[in-house]
Amino acid sequence: MLKITICHTLCLITMKDYNKADQQLHLLCQIIGKANRRYVPEKADESHTNLYFDSWGNKILGRWIQTESGNVIVALDLKTFTFEVLSSSRNKILTVSTIGKTIEEIEREFETLLPKAGLDPAGFRAPMPHAIPEYSFSNLPQEAIDPKALDQWKYFRELANRSCNQLLGYAQAESEVRVWPEHFDTGVYFEYDGKIGIGFGLAMEDSMAGAPYFYMAGYPKTGSLVFENLPKSPSWKWELGEHWKGAIMPVTMFELKSDTQIDKILSDYILQTFDWYIRQA
Repeated sequence: MLKITICHTLCLITMKDYNKADQQLHLLCQIIGKANRRYVPEKADESHTNLYFDSWGNKILGRWIQTESGNVIVALDLKTFTFEVLSSSRNKILTVSTIGKTIEEIEREFETLLPKAGLDPAGFRAPMPHAIPEYSFSNLPQEAIDPKALDQWKYFRELANRSCNQLLGYAQAESEVRVWPEHFDTGVYFEYDGKIGIGFGLAMEDSMAGAPYFYMAGYPKTGSLVFENLPKSPSWKWELGEHWKGAIMPVTMFELKSDTQIDKILSDYILQTFDWYIRQA
């Protein structure tokens, strides 16, 4: 399991470096999303397109794809920044390097190799149903991500995986912890007691939070929530805007904190906000 002491990591690099890594991976992972979209059976909520950060294998994975020769999965190796198509035995069927190539060049090369994995390339490069931001480097050749920034990214995404699973255990709910290609958040959604839907996860930096942040939101099956008697803490705040309401905690709250302190801050945030939501439903 990946383990990094974040108090050291946050001292070594800035959130600007982390955000650049987040954005670059967001851009690259649209290719995995396109493979999922083309070859995985469609679901109404677009969840067939989403991803998973595999901290054990040091990869970002798509979903299993059925072919005549067996199941395959598209992955981005975070050590080599190479796209792979893997068999169910984890053998590499094909690889496409990314460094020094534009996204269009990577996609075209990947497209030409898809038949090696038993996949029809027709339709693979069609646009995704969502648009992502136009980053300053979107049309430039890809560069390797700064190793310290990448380590920090992995730390937070593993923390998100772990906390999502802990929340599912606490709620005794069943769901998947996934990375969504549109907003690139690691998150989980489930319904609790048939009364309220719960969304929790780690989001990219946006104008609302000004930094990457954990979020917790509730969606009652009937009626609406009254946001009164809210649990409060210096570590998080409630955002009660017109389009989204919930509790957010920027990852900058973890600066200079030990792993034990981070776990305590995050678990307090999850438990207090989740318990508030389920008591309102």
